[in-house]
Amino acid sequence: MNSNDENIIWIDVKTPEELYEILKGIDILVPSRRSGIKTEHSEKYSIVHFLSTYLNEGNLIFPLSVIHRDKPDFLLKMNSIKIGIEQTESIPEQCAWALSLWEEYCPDGFFEPGFFRWGSPIRTRQEICEIISKTQTALHGEPWFGNSVEKEWACWMIDCINVKTEKLNKDDFKKFNQNCLLIYDNLPQVKNNLELSANWLLEKLRQYWDIRLGNIFSEIFIESKEKLLRIIPYKVFCYYIPEMKSLS
Repeated sequence: MNSNDENIIWIDVKTPEELYEILKGIDILVPSRRSGIKTEHSEKYSIVHFLSTYLNEGNLIFPLSVIHRDKPDFLLKMNSIKIGIEQTESIPEQCAWALSLWEEYCPDGFFEPGFFRWGSPIRTRQEICEIISKTQTALHGEPWFGNSVEKEWACWMIDCINVKTEKLNKDDFKKFNQNCLLIYDNLPQVKNNLELSANWLLEKLRQYWDIRLGNIFSEIFIESKEKLLRIIPYKVFCYYIPEMKSLS
């Protein structure tokens, strides 16, 4: 790993076999929020899963290098192709705070995500702790019904995309041949039909693609559990993220 000013050459390989060996040796363990999760943990976790998936699908060109930088977080170079990749974690700030408090005070208990949904009121630390305490006995959040999980997931994602698109349009954000967004889906929801969620998101992104105000991301990737979604204008592709031992 070599450095150049603030940029770090994180990966520099000539063959798929070299990349496989490097990815296999990278520790992508993400600590709990209580244990001090940092931005670089989720960045490394996401980019390794992205690269391993694309390596398995045969979508990478060699020689290849990955530079860890800022604005965007990564630069993927494949021959003369330069792809900027901005990485982010999709979890509401208040929900992340609630999860941190839950891990601290009630790690073996139940976490009720229904109180920290899209559009939920901003709560104080004391209010969040009271909710966590009461949900261990009788208090329940607003129930999920119909396609509410999938629709809400799409709302969270479009908010995340819009925030990062604003950042993309800042003068200090470097633009490349392609500019991509890589989202680590860390929303505390269960029983999410990802295919249906992706369709809702595509519908919400229609205006994003059609109007094209300023710079937009040419591709959006969402890592959700064992799957990686690749979203381009009006289309979505779904790949399974391979375990390193199963890479072909």
